[in-house]
This record gives sequence, structure tokens and C-alpha cells, in this order.
Amino acid sequence: MIEISPQIELPRGDARVLPFSVTDSDTGDVVDLTDAEIDWGLYTRAENTPMLELSDPGVSIQTRDNTNGTFEIKLDSTTTTDLDLGLYKEYLTITDENGNRTTFIGQIQLLESPT
Repeated sequence: MIEISPQIELPRGDARVLPFSVTDSDTGDVVDLTDAEIDWGLYTRAENTPMLELSDPGVSIQTRDNTNGTFEIKLDSTTTTDLDLGLYKEYLTITDENGNRTTFIGQIQLLESPT
């Protein structure tokens, strides 16, 4: 199981750190991410078109603590400035050392910046 907010509100042009914690859904134990591959992306809802991915400038994994099953996805302020306002799908995929994939889906509402 990955703790992921069901919907995050993000003002366009704001920097944001998205924290994640991975635990075994059966036991509640922390999942060791040492040999795991992590992939994250932000997609349009209607066409499922990728808008942001980990390979994009300004999008990165930071504070990855493999033994405690935690990590953060950092979005620099420039990553969302050119995106349309609206609701996006957030996909997080973790692939373990045996090739087993687990995908989680959340939502990010991109709002107009108040400033």
C-alpha cells in the first residue's frame, strides 16, 4: 500500500513536494525500496496524455529512504506554469526486483495561483 492523498490542490506555478510512504497492505510492514524502480507521472484525465514525468526538468525524486519505504517527488515552480487549469491523474508505479509492478492513481487539481 502507498499512502497517497486522494486529491491534492496545487496552485499553478507553485513548487510542491509530494511525500509517499510504502507499506505492505497485508502486514503493515514498511516495504524496502532498495532494488525498486519508482516512476511518477501527471496525466490529463480525458486523453491520458503525459504532462509531467520524472524525466522532465524540474521533476525529481528526493529524500529517498529505501529502508523506511519513503520518498518524495519534488515539483519545481516552473513545472506547472504552462499547464492548463483542471483535474489531472497522478500515476505512481513501483516495480520490485522481481519485476512485479504496483500502480497507484491519485488526482491533482491545478488551480489558478492567488498571486
